[in-house]
Order: sequence, then C-alpha cells, then structure tokens
Amino acid sequence: MACISIQAWGGLWQICLAALLLAHVTALDCSNLKDLQEVLNRNSVQLLGQVAGALPEECLEDRPTFRFPEKVLRSKAPHNAWMATYEILQQLFSLFKRNLPETAWDTRSMERFLNAVHVQIKRLETCPPTNGLYPRSQNKAMKLKKYFRNIHDFLQEKNYSKCAWEVVRIEAKTWFYYLDKFRNRL
Repeated sequence: MACISIQAWGGLWQICLAALLLAHVTALDCSNLKDLQEVLNRNSVQLLGQVAGALPEECLEDRPTFRFPEKVLRSKAPHNAWMATYEILQQLFSLFKRNLPETAWDTRSMERFLNAVHVQIKRLETCPPTNGLYPRSQNKAMKLKKYFRNIHDFLQEKNYSKCAWEVVRIEAKTWFYYLDKFRNRL
C-alpha cells in the first residue's frame, strides 16, 4: 500500500478546492462575488508563497521600488473597483503566464496559482458592473497598465533572471492586498 505524504494531501486539497470553485463559477450568482474573491485572493497569496521561499539575499540589490498607482484606490465606486480588480488580475496572469524562466520555483504551485487567478478573471467577466465603465475608469486602467509595463520592462532589462522574477513574485503578493481593498467595494 502506497503512503501519501501530508504535503501531497495538502496539494490535493488545494487542487480539489480550485476545481470545485471553477465548476461553480458560472453557477453562482453575482451576489457572492465578494466572498469568492476573498477565498481566491487568500488562496492565490498562499500559492505564491509556495512557489518559492523568501527573497534570496543576492536578489536584494536588484529590488527596485515599483510605485503602484495609488490614485486607483481612491474611488469608492463599484465600477472602478471592478475595473481595477479585473485589470490587475489580467496583467498578473499575463505576466506570470509568459516569459517565466525555468527557475527553482515549484511548477505545480505556479500552475495552481495561475488557475486560481484565471478563475477570478472568469468570475469577474460573468459579473460586470451593472452601470458600465466610465471614462475615468479607463484612465485608471491606463495607469495600471503603465505600472505593469514598468514591471515587464524591469524583467526584460534583467533578462528575466531568477532574481528579477523573485522580486516580481514578492511584489505580486502586494497586489492581492490591493485586490482585497477593491473586493470590499464590489
């Protein structure tokens, strides 16, 4: 009889949770959006932490200061929160889906992380704001795109090195802090 380690059971549990959430994404009504986002945000941060450990010391000198566009946070309007959440998740998914080098990262955790982000994107697409997006929302989306462009440029400048990806992975954890702020406004 084969033994399954506790760690394997933990990974299996997360896969099952993600599968259940994905299966119910279209079945849930939009009134549960905040609760689902909270669970998925927490799961995503946990998975990002499992991908790799702490930032290696040799990478500390490569750590630039990325300036998140704080003005995006100021609006309390639900359509702005939806737009910001959607844009961050889209950019995050795109960033980690492509150009990811072969690093010491745990590929299973990365796959689960990308699946969790994808579930969030699909859920938001099924629950767009009822009053539509306004021009000011589009302006905020452009600020977010510029912020993520700076991150992409940093990776490119560092030739997608392991240290550059570690810096971006640590930065990505803060994005879920912002997503949690937006979640309360959805």
